[in-house]
Amino acid sequence: MQLQDSKVSTFKVSPDMLREEVEKYKRFAERLEPFIANTVHVTNESISQEKKILVLVEGGQATMLDIDFGTYPFVTSSSPSAGGICTGLGIAPRVVGDLIGVMSF
Repeated sequence: MQLQDSKVSTFKVSPDMLREEVEKYKRFAERLEPFIANTVHVTNESISQEKKILVLVEGGQATMLDIDFGTYPFVTSSSPSAGGICTGLGIAPRVVGDLIGVMSF
């Protein structure tokens, strides 16, 4: 407990303030919980039931930063190209329909 108190005092926060903050975030978690799901499972379940679903997927990088197609060593550890949809969501390429690419200059 002494170590924890010393860390808390480094940030000039009392243990009571810290406990209050933790409780506040627990309430946030309770409110958000109904909206949190295993999206890989939900997506694959919908696909297996042949439901028509629209999924918006965002890639935060560019193709030239792709781990497979980018200019190594200046790459990211993910696949931000369209192929990353399959690896990121765990879905088969055959179920991916229309793709819309957006780019900015």
